[in-house]
Amino acid sequence: MIISDHKFQEFINNVPFEKKVFLLHGTLNSKIWYFRKLLENKLVGPKALEQMKLVFIDRSLIHKDKNILINEIKTRSFFGDKKVIVVNDVTDKDSTFIKEILESFDPEDHYLILTGGYLNQNSKIRKLVETNLKSCSTGFYPSELNERDIKKQLEIYKINFSDSSAIKKLRDLSSIYDFLEFKQELKKLYLFKSFDKKPLTQEEIENVFSLEINSNEKKLFDFLLEKKENFIADFFSNYSGEIKNPNSFVLNATNQFVVLHRMFTTEDKSYSFLKKIWPPILGKNREKFIKNMKLWRKSSIEEALFILRETELKIRNNSKLSAKRIISFAFLNICLLNN
Repeated sequence: MIISDHKFQEFINNVPFEKKVFLLHGTLNSKIWYFRKLLENKLVGPKALEQMKLVFIDRSLIHKDKNILINEIKTRSFFGDKKVIVVNDVTDKDSTFIKEILESFDPEDHYLILTGGYLNQNSKIRKLVETNLKSCSTGFYPSELNERDIKKQLEIYKINFSDSSAIKKLRDLSSIYDFLEFKQELKKLYLFKSFDKKPLTQEEIENVFSLEINSNEKKLFDFLLEKKENFIADFFSNYSGEIKNPNSFVLNATNQFVVLHRMFTTEDKSYSFLKKIWPPILGKNREKFIKNMKLWRKSSIEEALFILRETELKIRNNSKLSAKRIISFAFLNICLLNN
């Protein structure tokens, strides 16, 4: 069975009982990761890893001993519930063990999710999965979103639209941006339009959509979370000219505080959500956020978010004022919170 990528979300919402093996393949790694996570959550719940209902097996280990995978598929989970086994980066070299798995699969066996890169239509794995009643395959390859998809996304975020040029602009951007980056930019667009019910314009899209945060901006946001007002003052005094995209600049700063606020309010003090957001916050960046929590209270973070929201509105409503001056003043005010 083949599920087209634009119908996969609908498929996940109502997975047929007989489907036990899922192959997600393609060149859009972030899209494969995103839909794999949705499928995992649907099959075994959002806390499956903690409950030992989600198992990852390296394909190299399977080649050494295929019984490792067979045993996981057929052995009951610790709590007696269904579990999901994930094998990433499969290729046609793995077709032998996949064929054996499919031929021996019983209705009571656990779920198996396979992910792979580019697989052409003559791929052995694809043929095995797509012709078996117990399995299905979905490919994720580059393509711009169509008009219907764009409008659906805007409706989800409750953004009003009427201008066809705005829809076309979003379609063009969807072909440039990585899948998860595009979703992240739509969230920024939602924040930008949350208090504005006027139809979306192409100019607003260009103001909000941005390239990734450059290294200098990243340092500035680090200074902000670390409350280093002297470094912030130096940054703006040495910043030549005006900020090209002030709205996106402020929204990027807002996202930093949204993450910090969630760290304060979550019950999961391992902060596992940090590796699930886009872009993921891992390693040294994760440690920085944890360290910076000591400098803030939940109430002061909420005050910072309010200041940033007011800053965004001030920039939008006062085009004659210097955006750089407005932002620098706001950032320095945020540094004084909680002091």
